Amino acid sequence: MNNDTMTWILLIVMGVVLLTPSVLLTVYYFARIRKKKPAYYGKKVSSILRKYGGIRRFKVIDYLQMDDGREVVIIPHLLIGYFGILLVSTLDRRGSYFGDAKSARWVYDDSKFKTDIPNPFQENQRAILQIRNLLSKNKIYNVPIQQLIVYDSYAKKCSCFVGSDVPLLRINKLNGYLQKAMFDKDNGLDVEKISALLMENGALVDNPSRSLK
Repeated sequence: MNNDTMTWILLIVMGVVLLTPSVLLTVYYFARIRKKKPAYYGKKVSSILRKYGGIRRFKVIDYLQMDDGREVVIIPHLLIGYFGILLVSTLDRRGSYFGDAKSARWVYDDSKFKTDIPNPFQENQRAILQIRNLLSKNKIYNVPIQQLIVYDSYAKKCSCFVGSDVPLLRINKLNGYLQKAMFDKDNGLDVEKISALLMENGALVDNPSRSLK
């Protein structure tokens, strides 16, 4: 084996050694960003809603899949009370989000990874439409239904630059939001009936990540 061949072999070996940490870090980063966070935010929101609703005899449904024959929607969290229905979804990653109510896609960027995501506001609106249609078919009318999108409390690492027409809130503000007077209003809803109807016409699914698709 001549000197030139040995030199090339050494260079290749050195290149592999130098690249291996970078490859491992990249794999770790994508595994972390795609798998770690979604479960945390879903559990946190569910816990807050259940704690609030439990003492008021409200109902909470997590990850309900509905299919009206035209479209399948997954509803992350529903709080059903005498006031009406609150649909809560989450932005499941730390980073910056850019979008508005009308855009089909939003942009997610954490300075290391950037992608576009489905507009969560529009996803929630489609879910609300299915709920309203189901209620109407069962002669249940005039049910107030609102949506809310929550995201990370860590202000230095998570920001949302979206239009003011998008109902958006940091997750650490959710408890305070639920203290609003509108949630104390009794609009005469049959909480048990509506909850049972939704469960009968939907199916519970595992926590899906909606932020990176």
